[in-house]
Amino acid sequence: MIAFFFLSCKKDLNYTRIAGKVINIGSKQPIDSVLVILQDGVASDFFGTPGNTSSDRKNLAYTDKNGYFDVELEGEHRAYIGFKKDKYLYEYDEGGSVIGIKPYPEGTFLNEVFEMEAEAFFNGIFVNKQPNENDSLYLNVYTTYYWSSDWLLVGTGPFRPFGEYEDEGYLATGDKFSLIKLRFTRNNKWYTKIDSVYIKSLEIYRDTIFY
Repeated sequence: MIAFFFLSCKKDLNYTRIAGKVINIGSKQPIDSVLVILQDGVASDFFGTPGNTSSDRKNLAYTDKNGYFDVELEGEHRAYIGFKKDKYLYEYDEGGSVIGIKPYPEGTFLNEVFEMEAEAFFNGIFVNKQPNENDSLYLNVYTTYYWSSDWLLVGTGPFRPFGEYEDEGYLATGDKFSLIKLRFTRNNKWYTKIDSVYIKSLEIYRDTIFY
């Protein structure tokens, strides 16, 4: 009877296996050497998950040259998968909130595809083709998720609003187009120009944009 009691109290563990590849969200090319983390639960109250559900169980893997990985885990709670690599970002939309890990139920999941954003920066120069001391320029840059705040620039220019970040600029997503919205005055009349620039992964855009 005692032996039966101990056996019946033993916790059943959930088995989760996830295999697939990690790609660049812009170029769709595989990303090698990404650290893949499959963990058992989360450490605090997290988007509907009860607090302190995390155990110490986790398994790690790295993607190969083709971006592929295969990782499995036995745990007491819901499994969560995350990805890490310098200058890359993984985000998952959980009910309208962007988080850095994705939940998985118990089971086997093959041929999964995960996208990571590669870091890039916009640091362009803006040149007025008909400069005037009294002209104004309102500038917005749109990256993957949001527009930047208004940048108000007054005078003849040229303008380099992100010049204070000489080695970087305004954070964007590599291998994708970033939108540029210009609202400017010319002889006291307002004009609007929408432009876009393509920025490669891990690079800084420093070209000139005329308006």
